[in-house]
Amino acid sequence: ELNFDGVEDYILVANDPKLELVNYTLEVWAKIDQYPTSGEGYTFIQKGQLDTQPNGYFFGFFNNGGTYQVYLAHVDNEYSIYTLTPDFTPPLGDWVHYAGTYDGSKMQVYVNGQSIGNLSSLDPDYSIVSESNLKIGVSESTGPSLSSYMMGDLDEIRIWDYARNDFSDRYDALQGDEAGLVAYYSFDEGYS
Repeated sequence: ELNFDGVEDYILVANDPKLELVNYTLEVWAKIDQYPTSGEGYTFIQKGQLDTQPNGYFFGFFNNGGTYQVYLAHVDNEYSIYTLTPDFTPPLGDWVHYAGTYDGSKMQVYVNGQSIGNLSSLDPDYSIVSESNLKIGVSESTGPSLSSYMMGDLDEIRIWDYARNDFSDRYDALQGDEAGLVAYYSFDEGYS
């Protein structure tokens, strides 16, 4: 696991064509130390700048005026932004498994293996061709400027090239060569 202090800690992963996805699953274990202030949030994973670049995705946690939400978003190749923000208040200091998926027409968010929200009838032409880096623990927007620094711990980040719906293996360490797995960061001994 890696601890992020909410100030300037983040990981930048060099652009990789494997992360240019049509369908996806973004998975992460997160332990939040304190809730973000109203209007602020924490970033788990981001690729692209959602406000200026087409073809990006974002997965994190947000405080919407005192209502806590898991936040999944992506921008298609025509700059249309799709967001799914189901309400969820995690217990502070406890590990929680989060997953966000997109299957070509529906976004879905899971917490500890259970679906907590979905958004259907999205543009089926969506694909990510962004040449930007993958960011872990921080969000990037116009400028570029960095924000939404993670405060807490992240572990077992997994990115798949298809929409998963069974997370019974969320407690298991992976081999790293599973079908459809395009990125795996276990943070056990550095990162892989």
